[in-house]
Amino acid sequence: MSWRTAKVAGRPWQDLVFALGEIVFLVALVPLLFTDTRIPLYTGLSTGIMLYLFGLCQLSYHNWITLALGLTTATIWILLGLGVHV
Repeated sequence: MSWRTAKVAGRPWQDLVFALGEIVFLVALVPLLFTDTRIPLYTGLSTGIMLYLFGLCQLSYHNWITLALGLTTATIWILLGLGVHV
């Protein structure tokens, strides 16, 4: 086994590193749903679409944790771009 194929808690270590990054993004992003901060439509949609495409890459590597968190982040960006606030 090499460092490239090493696993932590049964998952590829890369999945856990990417997932940790997604959690940081979500912690920073979720509060925007509860404020009147307006995100430009283009910013929200382009960021969301890019993250959905990144999700395809995560899917191809079977990074399930990162995929789920990334799709959540992408959806929040789309909602913010559309002006949805809680």
